[in-house]
Amino acid sequence: MCPSWIGEAQAESLNSAEPGESGNSGESLDSAESKAVVQVQGNSTAVLTLPVGYRPYGFGNLVVTSTFGASALIAPLLGPRKNGPQGGVLFDEAVRNVLRAPTFSGRLAAADVSDVLLGLSVTNALLGDPLVNATWARKSPKVGQQIFLMNLEVLAVTMGIQQLTANSVGRERPYGRTCGSSDLPADTRLCTRNDRYRSFFSGHTAIPFSMAAATCTHHLKLGLSGKFSWATCLGSFLVAGTSGALRIVGDFHYATDVATGALVGSALGFGLPLLHYGFGVQIPSARIGQTEVFILPTPMGILLTGSLP
Repeated sequence: MCPSWIGEAQAESLNSAEPGESGNSGESLDSAESKAVVQVQGNSTAVLTLPVGYRPYGFGNLVVTSTFGASALIAPLLGPRKNGPQGGVLFDEAVRNVLRAPTFSGRLAAADVSDVLLGLSVTNALLGDPLVNATWARKSPKVGQQIFLMNLEVLAVTMGIQQLTANSVGRERPYGRTCGSSDLPADTRLCTRNDRYRSFFSGHTAIPFSMAAATCTHHLKLGLSGKFSWATCLGSFLVAGTSGALRIVGDFHYATDVATGALVGSALGFGLPLLHYGFGVQIPSARIGQTEVFILPTPMGILLTGSLP
């Protein structure tokens, strides 16, 4: 049986990576910030370390982030096509009939709360974990910097894909069918602006889900919240799911818009950070004094091996 302190042990060895090894980085992090520590199980205050084999954010990642970020900014200016699909498909109408708020003021309130949840998810991903948790509380600024850059990359790619898709599809929002009614006059901004035709897929769902997945990945890989990583993951996805559901309540999206946003956001939020962390199983390790110890599973239990300086 593995000793309890081993479960949280990690070591960082970034300087061992060859320049350009990952195709997107020709640099390594300062070894002064790469000191490894043994983390006691459940300890959420120990110095953070990046896992062995971690691929730092590099020039290639900067190009990706900048390209998709620029696309996200330009797409709304170009506007969507206005002859796109209208109405629901599959289960859209059934879900809309159940969740749509009965009053206009109620629908606007649901949309406002969704805006707040979107802002909270982005703020936590770009400031909470990188700055407050990693840099300030855990005294690991280099790790905090990498978390910020990875999350920024996830955010830019998610927004770029969502904005370009919304323009290309040009699906009318559910409330569009009520424009010109007593409930929603035709001359209101909701009915006259281009955003009326940007229903598919939901950015208010894709972005929180991408931030939730990225946050969950960091907490599981780095032990940001110790043995309570599962709680952080659960809370993050509950916020994302609530934000998406409220878009249906507010009549801004169909259920298929929200479901697609959740899938796309989750895939990007998990996938892009794992390109840095690696998809393979990591070998737990720690540095005790000047000795680096690796914990290897064997048919009879575990094997402790190390390398002396």
